[in-house]
Amino acid sequence: MKAKLLSIAILLVSLISPVSSFASSDCPESWQVDTSKYPNNPQLLSAKERLGPNMVETLVGARILNYAGVEGPQIPFKDLLLISGAPRTSLLYLYGKSKVETTIKVEVKGCSNPFIFTFISTYEDRDYPIERMNSGTWASATPTAFTDFKKQESFVQDISVRVQTAQSEIDRFLNRSQSLPLPDFKIFGKFYDLTKSKMDIQIQVLTPECVYFDTRFRNSFVLKTGKVCKFALSIYQKVNPDNPSDQRTKWVILDSFELDFRSKTQTLTCVKGKETKKVTATNPKCPAGYKKK
Repeated sequence: MKAKLLSIAILLVSLISPVSSFASSDCPESWQVDTSKYPNNPQLLSAKERLGPNMVETLVGARILNYAGVEGPQIPFKDLLLISGAPRTSLLYLYGKSKVETTIKVEVKGCSNPFIFTFISTYEDRDYPIERMNSGTWASATPTAFTDFKKQESFVQDISVRVQTAQSEIDRFLNRSQSLPLPDFKIFGKFYDLTKSKMDIQIQVLTPECVYFDTRFRNSFVLKTGKVCKFALSIYQKVNPDNPSDQRTKWVILDSFELDFRSKTQTLTCVKGKETKKVTATNPKCPAGYKKK
């Protein structure tokens, strides 16, 4: 009789008490998560697809553990975690191998406590080869990147002309502003339309001291004046451009080049009797009747 009464009591309690929507295996503390994969962690994506609105994922914090790239350790770049899109790609060579610690809080309906996941991943989450190559060698090896053989043959010279044009633009604007948008977006424009060949050209920053990140400039970089800065062209392409079945990709870093962001202007003080005038120009000269002080 006592056993029967106990069974009835348990049944009543189970009817009154709320039942968890998920089994314990659906609570995050029981998940097997690869903490080296972030963002787009496959286990968290799978859980979100399964649980839908019953799962909430919150970013608790993120920090750079070390700054490193293809050439090894680099100086700190304080806004590295804020950068996305094309500006992020421009730091791939210098900072793509930086280690990032990301902390995520996961809450699941029906589970008693939230669970904290700590991911240690690289700044550039995609794992593809990065190689350096001479511009002429690349052009000869990649004819499908060009609309015709004349463009292919003039590629190295065209790069040189683009660099000269960029320097002229920099010299022209230095007197107007203390900062300029990164040449990838403002000064250079497009070298070629490589969309048909599914290749993308980006500028790689090789002198991190020359740039800072500013959301006021369309979430882009701004160049610092007063320095000589080094850059390189980089091209995102298939490992085997002539083999459609090979979907592997890589970044090719071409020749580096320098741009001078130091002001070329000088200020001359000119006098005429008791009158004094200051003339600022690239090659300043005193007005007629005035002499250099």
